Amino acid sequence: MEENEQKNQEENLKTKETSEPTIKLTEPTKDADYDHHKFNKGRAVIGFIGKLLAIIIIVTLVVIIVRALVFKRTDVLGYRFYMIMSGSMEPTINIHDAVIVKKADTYKTGDIVAFNHGNAVTVHRIIAENEDGTYQTQGDNNNAPDKNSITKDDIRGVYVNKISNLGEPITFLQTHIYVLIVIAVIIALIILARRVI
Repeated sequence: MEENEQKNQEENLKTKETSEPTIKLTEPTKDADYDHHKFNKGRAVIGFIGKLLAIIIIVTLVVIIVRALVFKRTDVLGYRFYMIMSGSMEPTINIHDAVIVKKADTYKTGDIVAFNHGNAVTVHRIIAENEDGTYQTQGDNNNAPDKNSITKDDIRGVYVNKISNLGEPITFLQTHIYVLIVIAVIIALIILARRVI
């Protein structure tokens, strides 16, 4: 009886051993190493492209800001930007909006245009084209047309779009540009000093 039990136990152990899955450890193949290296190389390339794009965007923004604030040049790729300082075009365009305009070949009644007006630039709507080819303009919020007609050469561009309330921070930057440059230089020196130490 005891012998039978012992035999049964031995048989159970044998079946357990054969039924348990075996785990085989294999060394990584050259193909796996190559794939891992290729993946890391791809990540490095994508990271480099991302950093390069970020640098290009930052440099472009710095150039635009410096041109606009220091040199008073407001044209980028044919587009010009003007800050609205009066309510003559409300509610279409409000005070402190930044207006984007682009030069066009022709202008028509109804177009909102930026044009030279003495030493300033005015943004008003064309309300009529005169027989001599000049244009009559008026602000949407004004009761009467502008006193003087304008020529095509006076027009800086036709309204494309606006950025609401951008005028306030730009005005702040214009009035504090030198303070901001000094702060930027101090921050750059601190960063460089930390790297040296």
